[in-house]
Amino acid sequence: MLKALIVDDDMAVEQCFRQLIKWEELGYDKPYVAFNGKDAYDIATTNEMDVIICDLKMPVMGGLELVKKLREQNIKAEIILLTAYEDFSVAREGIGLKIYDYLLKPLVLNTINKLSDDLKMIATKKQLYEWVQALLKDEYNNELLTAFEQYNQDYLNEIFEKISESRNFRVDYHLLQLVYTKLIDVLCIYLKKMGFSDEAVKNNRDSLLHKIGTIQSHQEILAYLQDKILSFIKKTHQFGECDINAQRVAKIKKYINENYHIFDFSISDISDEFNFSKDHLNRIFKSVEGITVSKYITQLKMERARFLVVKTDKSFSEIAEEVGYRSLSYFTSSFKSFFNITPSGLREKHMDIERDFKE
Repeated sequence: MLKALIVDDDMAVEQCFRQLIKWEELGYDKPYVAFNGKDAYDIATTNEMDVIICDLKMPVMGGLELVKKLREQNIKAEIILLTAYEDFSVAREGIGLKIYDYLLKPLVLNTINKLSDDLKMIATKKQLYEWVQALLKDEYNNELLTAFEQYNQDYLNEIFEKISESRNFRVDYHLLQLVYTKLIDVLCIYLKKMGFSDEAVKNNRDSLLHKIGTIQSHQEILAYLQDKILSFIKKTHQFGECDINAQRVAKIKKYINENYHIFDFSISDISDEFNFSKDHLNRIFKSVEGITVSKYITQLKMERARFLVVKTDKSFSEIAEEVGYRSLSYFTSSFKSFFNITPSGLREKHMDIERDFKE
């Protein structure tokens, strides 16, 4: 949830905003409140604010002075100024301070609606900015790669729509350039997996980067990349799809088989090892095996435990430790839940069968 700060020496204004703005629906926590610039400065410098709604005229410290001091501290919150004056000099000074908007007093319904629209736009901009930053992280590579491999046009079109929307919200130009390069680099990984030579992949990468370097408009760059990437993927799929997920899951299963007995071994360890998000890891695993990763780990533990219960005379504590359980009671309850019988019950039953067979 985003954080907002209302700064106004008029308590009626603060109450009006708190009661009439649907903060939670817009993605905000209950707003902070200050009745002068000094208190607002203390709040904003000790809490990471996303939006500050600030009156221009206040005791102790006025709105513009507050904003100047916050900008000096590199506070990047969006600022919305409240003023009873349509003063061009204030607006001009606000340009340098990167004021997001000006709202006129006295407050009327249109002012409340305009503030709601501003808050919604700021929330959308922040969400898109965070999404763009996430897209650049390595853990996003596998999701993009899977979309390429499965020729998931809806997913890829959604990616391009979000990038386009991000540009409309003035997300940093250089950040978007990194996104374009990221898409091209993941495409190159895909082409290598599809059997293209290193030279061919390098030539394609150089060609794409050169081309987008000659285009001035971001919308044109997006349209060009979208067309080229989808075209590359469509053509490679016409040659026949490789079952990449099956190959990945085979490697994942091998890793699990070698490590499932380690204490506290979980999907997080596998996620770190293969650089997948947990959700993505479960998706591709379940698409091949029909079960989740956690259930597969439990199956391995339980099948091994059953073998040890039936075929050895090891104590149940030893067996629990051997299959990765620190707690005997937790092992016993897990075993019973899986096999509908306790370890001692299974061992006794098996011994009875052996005695009957000998007789």
